[in-house]
Amino acid sequence: MTASPPPPPPPPSRPSVRPSIPHKCHPDVNALFLLGEKISSTLEKSETKSLLETELGQQLRQTFQQCRPYRNNYKNSKENFMKDTSNKELKQQVAKDELAYQSCLAAQACSHRWNLYVHCWSPLMENPKLLQDFQQAGMLHHLCERERRAVERCASQMVSTVIREADDQPGVSKDDTMAV
Repeated sequence: MTASPPPPPPPPSRPSVRPSIPHKCHPDVNALFLLGEKISSTLEKSETKSLLETELGQQLRQTFQQCRPYRNNYKNSKENFMKDTSNKELKQQVAKDELAYQSCLAAQACSHRWNLYVHCWSPLMENPKLLQDFQQAGMLHHLCERERRAVERCASQMVSTVIREADDQPGVSKDDTMAV
């Protein structure tokens, strides 16, 4: 009895290029982004201290610390782009790094809502044709809109609450805290 030849090897797997969530469909967390920039650059120490002493402020501090690598990437790519503003690749890199930083902020600050947002997009990412059809119809921004808006509300509410709490701290005058 002769041994049968071994089965043929499986076909090589095709690399799958999975689309990412379209840029304009990401949550707008600019209030959180700008607060982080103000804390690290323009606020005086007393303002930063009053802002971050609250419980929510401490949570935001942790968020900013966890997202620091993304912030550093964004700042570095922005600095590189400012040296050569005609370079389209650098401009795209700045946009990519800014989106990654804002996504980190949203994911850290509003993790439950961010997870619902990502969960909503997961099956859609498996169907690039569907995304293309929605984009051609000008309806892409409606996909996962409820989840996106929930992340946006969460981030905005965190910023307004931490500023309000800082204003309400004893010994801090309303003029000492900043307006975002």
